Amino acid sequence: MKTEIKHTILLLLWLYTASGYAQQYFKLLEKSDVPYEQKIARFSNGDLLLGGSPIRGKTASQNGGLNIVRLDQCGNTIWTKNFQWKENFITFKDFSINSDNEIYVYGTAYEGMSEYIYLLKLDPKGKILAFKVFHFGTVDNFTYNISVLPNGGLMAYGLLLDYNTSKRGFLTVFDDKLNNRWGKVFAPFESSGEAIVTADQGFLCRSSLYTFKFSAAGDLQWSSIFESGAMSSNYFPVAGPIAVAGGYVFEAIQSERQEAFFYKIDEQGQLIWKSEFFKTSIRAADLLLLDNGELLAMYNHPGSGENYPSQLWLSPSGKITRQRRLIIEQSLQTDAVYQSLGPKRLVNVIGTQDLKEARADRYAGFLLQAALDSSQGRCFRWEDFSSTFANSIPIVIQAQTPSFFPFNIRNVESDINPVSLDYTFAESCDLGLEKLIVQDSLLACGVNWSVELPNASFFWEDGIPDNPRVLDRPGIYRATDYNCIAPTVYEYQVNRQTCPCPVFLPSAFSPNGDGHNDLLELFSNCDTQQIELSVYDRWGNQVYQSKGTKPAWDGTFRKNPAERGVYLVTVRYQLLNDSGEVQEGSLLQNVLLVRE
Repeated sequence: MKTEIKHTILLLLWLYTASGYAQQYFKLLEKSDVPYEQKIARFSNGDLLLGGSPIRGKTASQNGGLNIVRLDQCGNTIWTKNFQWKENFITFKDFSINSDNEIYVYGTAYEGMSEYIYLLKLDPKGKILAFKVFHFGTVDNFTYNISVLPNGGLMAYGLLLDYNTSKRGFLTVFDDKLNNRWGKVFAPFESSGEAIVTADQGFLCRSSLYTFKFSAAGDLQWSSIFESGAMSSNYFPVAGPIAVAGGYVFEAIQSERQEAFFYKIDEQGQLIWKSEFFKTSIRAADLLLLDNGELLAMYNHPGSGENYPSQLWLSPSGKITRQRRLIIEQSLQTDAVYQSLGPKRLVNVIGTQDLKEARADRYAGFLLQAALDSSQGRCFRWEDFSSTFANSIPIVIQAQTPSFFPFNIRNVESDINPVSLDYTFAESCDLGLEKLIVQDSLLACGVNWSVELPNASFFWEDGIPDNPRVLDRPGIYRATDYNCIAPTVYEYQVNRQTCPCPVFLPSAFSPNGDGHNDLLELFSNCDTQQIELSVYDRWGNQVYQSKGTKPAWDGTFRKNPAERGVYLVTVRYQLLNDSGEVQEGSLLQNVLLVRE
């Protein structure tokens, strides 16, 4: 559309033009009371979800609660939630996001001497949809992980402990309203593990040396025990299973030697291959399956007094093809590291500080977003290295027969409350400044401005989805692209000439029902805020009075047709002009009522 004045100012402050860097960032957590062992998940639009329990709940006898944080694609906080259950202690263990972007959260809850498991369901904005606490009738309940089922509902996996009994595991399925469908309790079992939903809708469960395969209905299909080396140097599975073509991959660690390897079993539990050894901390790696069939492992490589968050590529045949570690200026001693693969081969990594190695000069955690094929960002770089060596440890996977026990679960009266949470990441280095393009317009009366953004990567900061978009009110409108380091910002500064609001009150009207000039009303091309219309006969008697956005007299008095003749009309009005300003005024006028 035409404008009276329109000019463009290009402010190119700084733009980082290196290919692929636009979406990369590295951020640090400086606060001491941040979640430990955070996990990371992803919404369908690319936003991130972080979960954990505050450190005070790990190191002190007080309830730290449960932290859930949603971040946008550039790591900026969208919303944060801390949840408290009564005055009791609860911890975060795992979460999962379903196809509707609803969030399931899983962990352990404590009340007095009793331990329970809990499930929490949230909508994409963090609103509570359901919360339930369950008791298995045992002294201790340890939560491992959950997974959303393809046909709806949820799988939960964990450990049960009781006096004078062996460790027992549980596998249980809930519907999408958190009602329990069925469950299994079995042994032998150990104090770590993970379960996944398999391609046949069944379940594959790891518990240290033991692996169990269940059908979709919960029937045992096979069970095995992992044995390696001499008893004095056993390796224990600590990561996996992760489903790959033709089977499942695990990681096994010998913690005293700080060395690990990967191995693959087929769908019946038989060993297919084992990888070379590599050096690692005692923490399990987090595994991602890439489109080309490779596995990407995120783990900590032990260095001189510091753990280095590192990446390892594992080929489909079990060969370690590449290792690289994260190099930054800050001092980190990371503990758990988790990763999530997003669009455009962007990987997000969340890491938290090892509480045993906490120092004032070390940060509490970090959040990284980097392209898989990039070697550096503005404030971090990847350094290739190799720590592999030959693996001559003999591995035997033998069948074993588990024992099953009655499954007992009951609901516990429960109510969870959200409280405020201040949780943000600090930038770790100086960012590139934005490329700011300013367009300034002074619009003439009755003229609007149609603006079209350059491409689909740009979005309006006020959330309006329109493109093109009509700007007709004074103000500043900003649109930016998804560039986390050096965004391009279009800023549209809209001004308007002060435009009067013309008003018109007819000098005569004829309320005869012919559809023409039947009502007496005030006309204006401005938006109506408030109009008060009063009508008086020639003796000064009020025959009509009304207030609203569009009052109109139909020529009646006390439900009878008013006499023809001249009436005195007063109008008070408040109108909104096209500059967004309120104009007030009044009108006094004679009006002829005509009857045929």
